[in-house]
Amino acid sequence: MLFTESDHQYMTLAIELAARGRFTTTPNPNVGCVIVKNNTILG
Repeated sequence: MLFTESDHQYMTLAIELAARGRFTTTPNPNVGCVIVKNNTILG
């Protein structure tokens, strides 16, 4: 398996964070980021 279930959960969280910026970042893209180390979210 290339990605774990945790990877999918963190990516989902990053996508949800990006969605919060909809319509406020023009002309830049919406971006969400989750920094994780040892299954702990750092930022």
